Amino acid sequence: MEIMMDTHYYVFIHRPDPNWLAGKPIAEQPLAGHFRYMSHLQSRQKLVLERLFFLFVLTILFNAACNLRGPISPSSSSPTPTVEQAVVAAVSAKFESDFYASRDDCIQAVAEETTNWCRFPLASELTYQPEWEQLFPNTLFYLVDIGLWRSEEDTLPGHQQEETHRFVAAWQAEEVYMVQGFGELLDANAISVTDANRELVAQSFALMSIPAYLGGGVRFLEWSAIEPVSGRHKYNYYLKGWTEIWGCQFTWLYVFTDQWLPVVTRTPINACASGDYVENYKYFGLADEGILVSPHAYLEDFYFNR
Repeated sequence: MEIMMDTHYYVFIHRPDPNWLAGKPIAEQPLAGHFRYMSHLQSRQKLVLERLFFLFVLTILFNAACNLRGPISPSSSSPTPTVEQAVVAAVSAKFESDFYASRDDCIQAVAEETTNWCRFPLASELTYQPEWEQLFPNTLFYLVDIGLWRSEEDTLPGHQQEETHRFVAAWQAEEVYMVQGFGELLDANAISVTDANRELVAQSFALMSIPAYLGGGVRFLEWSAIEPVSGRHKYNYYLKGWTEIWGCQFTWLYVFTDQWLPVVTRTPINACASGDYVENYKYFGLADEGILVSPHAYLEDFYFNR
């Protein structure tokens, strides 16, 4: 009975190699097969443990590499646009029609008489002004150049068929704010107008409203409260400034109410070619008889609702 039980145990656990069992006593065969099976099992367990340990170490090294490189993107995905490209795209989107992806596309559209004129993106450049950095520490400011191409029929005498217009774009939290959205920019930064920051708010707006002149310095000359009078608006503050580009003098008129700025008017240029100025024709046109035309030579109102 004992021999039958051992034989049964042997048959169930291990199927011995006939060559290895040849010549062995029957009583030794089950025990020898068992020992060989156990040795083989331990060897397999050791191999499995070694492979698991290798995978564990490999996983640690892989995670460490990912942390150093950042998230890995599939090679087939399109590259992430730079901030400058995102700003240009956001500014381009502000123009609802007649805007083309490139200068060549724009010129072709005019040549095919699809449109009489069109715009196209050129470039953007990060810019700094002390007033902006003080009032909007979490905002980046860019000078964005947009090209304009006209048909020959729509090009006035003395003007160029191709022009470059410059804009100021404030970039914050994936949103772009231009001068017309100055009130929204104040709201985005939870800024209320107070006696302490009123002049800084006025200067920050003034700089955003004259992008063509920001290639040089801007010096503010005079800031004062005035008595509201009946007229275009009941202005209660004014600011005067001088630009190094072309030596022009500007005046801004403000209507400040309780903690807000609802209206600003930038008046036409008072005078140019004053002081130690620098000539720069890039963002300016020439009218008849070679008279310089400033993009900010006209009066303009800005309204900000809250």
